[in-house]
Amino acid sequence: MFDILLKKTYDELTAAEKKQYAAMATDFLKNAVKMRLQETDVPWGFNHDHDDMAAWKTYRQALRDLSKTAEPKIDHETYTLINVTFPTRPDED
Repeated sequence: MFDILLKKTYDELTAAEKKQYAAMATDFLKNAVKMRLQETDVPWGFNHDHDDMAAWKTYRQALRDLSKTAEPKIDHETYTLINVTFPTRPDED
């Protein structure tokens, strides 16, 4: 089904296909957020000393909030998540 949805332009999708597309884009977002949270489990962990734990907490919460604020889409050529701005990690400022 993934292949069929991405071979058409968004305007060519039926209403049912648009729902599937939205669900697929949301799944992409959930997986991307999960990966970023897992990447920060070590810096965030209580056994790891950081000067700015508040910044890490804010970053991780911003990742979790993306599911409420973002309107994810999938690029039809690269099959990647687009239309989502991820927060900047505190160690990348």
